[in-house]
Parts: sequence; C-alpha cells; structure tokens
Amino acid sequence: MKLIILFMLFFSFVVLYCFPTVSLAGNGKLHIASEPEGAEVFLDNRIEGQTPVTLDLAVGTYTLRVEKKGYVPVTQEVIVNDSETTELKIKLKKN
Repeated sequence: MKLIILFMLFFSFVVLYCFPTVSLAGNGKLHIASEPEGAEVFLDNRIEGQTPVTLDLAVGTYTLRVEKKGYVPVTQEVIVNDSETTELKIKLKKN
C-alpha cells in the first residue's frame, strides 16, 4: 500500500512539474459596426478590416481603434469572452 501511495505522489510530481502547462483559453467573436460604415478596424495596432466586420479571437483584452478619413478616431479596450460574441456599434464624429 505504501508503495502505491509513493508511486502516485511521484507520478503527480512528474506531471505537475515536468510538463509544460497547456492553455485552455477559448475563443470568442468580436463584431464591430460603425456609423458611417467602411471605417478601418485595428486591434492592438494591427489592421483587421473595415466595418462591419466579425473577428474570431482568442479570449482576452484588446485595444480597438476605429478610424475613417474625415472623422475623429475612436480607441477603446474590448474584452472577448469564451464562446460569446461581443457586439460594438461605434459612432464616429466628423472632424
């Protein structure tokens, strides 16, 4: 019996400390629309397309920037949750 317990403890140690951790973070969607349409969408300073656009993303927090010539750019933080669609409607103001 003691041998079995020692083996289980040793095996637990090997699994917990010798193998890299696997991330189980999921994915979600971010749908961005704007008024007017056709604004460029940037996530973490990387262009992702023009509005309206739906993006499949890893769960996390992103910096969103929406801009269009002749309008004031809008920047905000967005959170993408697992298995959810976050919907944003950005109203751009003229310069």
